[in-house]
This record gives sequence, structure tokens and C-alpha cells, in this order.
Amino acid sequence: MKEKNQRILYIICIFVIVFLLIISGCFIYNIFDKSNAVDEPQSFVSQSSVVQSNENFSSNLTSSEETGGLDTKLSKLLLVNPDNALPSDYNYTENLITVDSKYLCGELNQLNKEILPYAIAMMEAASADGIDIRIRSPYRSYEIQERLYNNEVAEWKSKGLSQLDAEIKAATIVARPGTSEHHTGLAIDFNQTNETFEDSEAFQWLLKNAENYGFILRYPEDKQEITKIIYEPWHWRFVGIDVAKEINAKGLCFEEYIEEINNKESVAE
Repeated sequence: MKEKNQRILYIICIFVIVFLLIISGCFIYNIFDKSNAVDEPQSFVSQSSVVQSNENFSSNLTSSEETGGLDTKLSKLLLVNPDNALPSDYNYTENLITVDSKYLCGELNQLNKEILPYAIAMMEAASADGIDIRIRSPYRSYEIQERLYNNEVAEWKSKGLSQLDAEIKAATIVARPGTSEHHTGLAIDFNQTNETFEDSEAFQWLLKNAENYGFILRYPEDKQEITKIIYEPWHWRFVGIDVAKEINAKGLCFEEYIEEINNKESVAE
């Protein structure tokens, strides 16, 4: 009987020790996990909180070399135009985030998540200056772009153009699906997508300030032969603060800037 009791006591002791080891292990894990935890990403609303006053909108944004979130070749400097379609395996939705409705004036509501803080800071800065700037058309899917392009083709055919001529003409106004910057989420149409935007205070404000937030006028009036797209005062493209300022200082369009970079790299090689 005594030996049996000792065996039972021994088993109980083993269970107690194992239990204590499990408890202590969980406690240590929780401490270690908390000490190494990474804060969850802030939402696009909280990202706009980097803007704290009218005086320091742009000072709270990092230059393009410091962001670290956009790869130079594959994202913010990705050239998309009639001669440079997106790769067949391009992921249209990987980097998108939904924009708060207060920054919108259209139905489309997604943008590249890396540039959202810059776009919000810019719109907030404009608002502080009494200028209303909102996003009308940000990211567009391939299907949406296809529908818009086909509608444009149909309109020109109704005016008497042949199918081929209508397609060529339409492509200067609405990019062919797969060749639109809107697929990347890096381009934004602001307020209204017609020529009257040029006469607005919003356009004049963007001309003066957009580079401080990394945006350029993508299709300037005097560069249509190069861009192969009509003059669009409403269409702005994110390229990073430093690049935007350099492009404007040199009076280049995006195609010319990319060509300049490629030429420098060729010489370096």
C-alpha cells in the first residue's frame, strides 16, 4: 500500500511540474512576443494625420529616395503608354487600398496604397488654401478601361471614321486597355475630366504645388507628339517628390525623363 501511494504521489508531482512548465512557457512567450510586436499598419484615414498644420504639409512627407515603399523600376517610375503595355502577368490589385469617400467625387475609389498619404496630404493642403480638389478617377481595372475605350471607339465611328481610324483616334483620348496608367493606381484624374479644368483654381494650385507631393502633370499640352495622348490638365501621376521637381525643373514629360535615365544607364555600362 505504501509503495502504491508513493507511485501515485510521484505521478501527481510529474503532472504538477509539467503544468508549471507549460504555464511558465506561455508567460515567457507572451513577454517576448509583445517586445517584438510590430504595430499594425494605420488606415488611410490615420495616414492623413501626418498632416498637422497648414505650414508643414509637405515637410511631413519623405522624399522619393526615402520612402522605401516603391521600387524605382517597377512602380513609381513604371512607364505605361501606347508603346509600353503592362506585362501580361501584371497584378492589377495587389497594392490597392480604398480611399475615404470624402476625398472622392466619382464612383471609383481605389488607389496604390504607397501613394495614398501623398495624395491625401495634397488634397488637405489645397483645402487649407480654400481649394477643393478631389479624386474623380484613380485605379481602373482592365475591364473598366476596355469598356471606356470601346465607348470612345464607337463614338468616333458614329462620326464617320472607319474602325481602324476610330481605334487610333480613341487611343489618343482613352488609353487602350493594358496601356493605361490608371491600371497601376499611380495616376489620378482630379475634379472634372474635361478642358474646363484648366481654367479652375484647382488646376492652378496643382501646377504650383503638386510637385511637393510627388505628382506631375502627366500629359502636358506641348508634349502631345511624345506622349501620344491629348492634353489632359486633370490627369496627374505620382513619381516621387524629388523626381517630380526634377521633371518640372527640366521641362520634361515623363517619357523624356525615362529616356534620359535610360541613356545615362547606357553610358554608365
